[in-house]
Amino acid sequence: MKVITFNEKQLKEKAFELVNKIDFQPHLIVGVLNGAQFFIDEFKSSQKFKDCHFSEIKLQRNSENIKKKPFTAFLLKHLPYFILNFLRNIESYKVKTTIKKSSGTISKPINFNYSSELPENITKILIIDDAIDSGKTIQQVKNTLQNKFPNAQIKTAVFVCTLKNALIKPNYYLYQNVLIRFPWSKDFKK
Repeated sequence: MKVITFNEKQLKEKAFELVNKIDFQPHLIVGVLNGAQFFIDEFKSSQKFKDCHFSEIKLQRNSENIKKKPFTAFLLKHLPYFILNFLRNIESYKVKTTIKKSSGTISKPINFNYSSELPENITKILIIDDAIDSGKTIQQVKNTLQNKFPNAQIKTAVFVCTLKNALIKPNYYLYQNVLIRFPWSKDFKK
């Protein structure tokens, strides 16, 4: 699978593209951290979403713990991109195989601490994240929000949907079937 690397300037231009692609006016925008922080900031600065409430949920995959280990972090910063791209493809293949084994149901609860200032009548929610790989994270967030706001219409926006057969397909995205190296990725080189 192709790997595309974006620096912050390029990503800012593309984030503007994603904002403009959205034809849905939510009352609440929920960003999935850490990956969506950049996009949350871009959405907040857009006039299009000036009347929206914003909230965040922080989740992290187990593979992120491995990438933070000192030796692994050192390797990720010093290996050439062609090797790092190969490693990303191996990781993507593993995700693809877990999707095939998955029953498609996600039951792990999320502690969602939203602002007490939120109005009671939220009927439109947009979840934003940087990427959908397996889809488990977005599915968890969506299920949690659907339980808290049972009458809400919930849509999703991501920069990239890496796999065709993810558990959930985003409503809005810019890229599909590619891997993206973001400026905050552990293997990004300045």
